[in-house]
Amino acid sequence: MPIALSVVGAEQLAATGNFSLGQSQQLVPSLQIFSYNPRNTNINIRGLGSNVSLTNDGLENGVGVYVDNVYYGRVGQSQFDLVALQQIEILRGPQGTLFGKNTTAGAINISTRGPSFETEFSGEATLGDYGYHQLRGSLSGSLIAMPRPATYRCRPSG
Repeated sequence: MPIALSVVGAEQLAATGNFSLGQSQQLVPSLQIFSYNPRNTNINIRGLGSNVSLTNDGLENGVGVYVDNVYYGRVGQSQFDLVALQQIEILRGPQGTLFGKNTTAGAINISTRGPSFETEFSGEATLGDYGYHQLRGSLSGSLIAMPRPATYRCRPSG
């Protein structure tokens, strides 16, 4: 029996050049993402989810999308560039108790890297035909330079 969880790590996402949820479907079997625009975006896992031709703002999608364990009520909210990722988890099947939000087809949990105290920067520039250009970057580090604590030495008296 196949396992009902697929995890795509940061190294695999960076090696394949994936920077959106739509592109990550190429790495995960049974995941289908249809996005004509952010409002008409549907996700199916194992063929279950929402029907792309029956988009209705009043209905919940069959696949829940979570970014850092925060539920996104509309799938279109997840249609942005994913930078500084730790991993993407795709959980197939009903997920009623794991995240506290009932999803009938499965869930996608996107985890970003935690902040660091050391200054880190990563960036990418893409150029293409017909004037295509794109810049993408991520910066992490402390906001305030913390001074080192002073050391005091006690001298014996007398």
